[in-house]
Amino acid sequence: MKTLILIFSFITITALSGCQNTKPAPTAIPPSATPLAATATATLTPTPTVTPTPPAVSFRAVGIIGQIDSLNPLLNLNRTLAKISPLLYPALNRVEPESARFEPFAAEPVTVSADNLTLTATLRLTTVTPADVQASIESAVLPELTAVRTVEITDDHTLRVTFTEPNCTAVDTLARLPILPAARVNAENPGNFVWDAAAQTLKLPAGKPTLHFFADSAAAQTALAAGEIDAIEPPELIPPTPRLVFAPFNNMQKPFDDPAVRHALSLAVDRESLTAEYLGGKPAFPVPFDPAAARKTLDAAGISDRDGDGWRELPGESSPWQVSIEVDVNREDLQPVAFWLAAYYRQIGVQARAEMVPFSTLIDDLLTGDYQIAVYDWQVDNSAVRARWHSAAIGAEFGENITGYSNPQVDALIDSLNTVPHCDPAARAEILRQINQLLADDRPADFLAMSYYQ
Repeated sequence: MKTLILIFSFITITALSGCQNTKPAPTAIPPSATPLAATATATLTPTPTVTPTPPAVSFRAVGIIGQIDSLNPLLNLNRTLAKISPLLYPALNRVEPESARFEPFAAEPVTVSADNLTLTATLRLTTVTPADVQASIESAVLPELTAVRTVEITDDHTLRVTFTEPNCTAVDTLARLPILPAARVNAENPGNFVWDAAAQTLKLPAGKPTLHFFADSAAAQTALAAGEIDAIEPPELIPPTPRLVFAPFNNMQKPFDDPAVRHALSLAVDRESLTAEYLGGKPAFPVPFDPAAARKTLDAAGISDRDGDGWRELPGESSPWQVSIEVDVNREDLQPVAFWLAAYYRQIGVQARAEMVPFSTLIDDLLTGDYQIAVYDWQVDNSAVRARWHSAAIGAEFGENITGYSNPQVDALIDSLNTVPHCDPAARAEILRQINQLLADDRPADFLAMSYYQ
């Protein structure tokens, strides 16, 4: 069940080089998507520092996929900036990669009261002050922090944060929040780094590499080949970010409101081939590739080929059921996935086609429910479970429930994640496992692969 826990507890863009599929191809393919943080108990000797110090590496220049327009991670929700923030600014805690437990950094692991209404942070770095932490929290525009009621400095090393309601998601966010100097929390360049917005370059402190930002992977690869950079997001500097590639179904539109139909379409897909040839990583769920079962399930749902033309019709309809699979026109890595999904669906009698659309159109269609199926990817983020799968997030300002999925049992479990005493990680992980199992059973989307952004 480890994969289940990983998938939903954790959107930057990457482009992977396409390759030819060596397995028998479907017909008519056009040429050529951690467990909850635990509280650590280890303590370390305080080590003075000004900003996080990247490991000593020999890189002169490093490429970063994505572009930024500011260096202030408190006021700018740019995902590329969030990716590099650990190189620039300290946080209260670091997150241990395998277990996602909080480890000491600017503060000892944060502690939470039994009612989850109070968080206490004890600083351990002499160069980070309670005033810095207070100002950073109060200035941050992150939606998760709307639950913060007060930030109180209790002594020279300690702060107390109170919440309007129990909110373990806010606890997770606060523990990882970049801490800026109090006097510069509203500055575009809080750290006084050498930043050239026009050239999209950022010079780190002496002896550290210069970061070059690129709009896409192809541009970065070109710069690498030309010797302009030494590496692209090396893991020594930028830890790999897990992503979930999936095909959301519009659960608010017939026949995708029927779990049996969603399961049938999932059974029609050879996700092992998609993962091996295009996505890397591993399949997100062990769903069998069983076109025969898919056909049988659709027949039972009343979606059958009643006129013998080879295409299925919806109940009460005489024309073929036409399905559009939207994908970002700029995502060369995800476009083959959309074409293959359409080909797999056609093999079971569903008249499907891949439709490449501008990113802005795709996002608008997903957020307004004006789509049937899409190919998309999400950064795995443990703070996003409510926004992505709670029914209250459908159409909400900060909601990401693009499938329109609604299950009262899942809603209740998600609600309970915030009320576990002390935000206990083991108890929250078990709740999350139950949520993931329900999502696997209901399949509001076809969860295709777990891989990493590159």
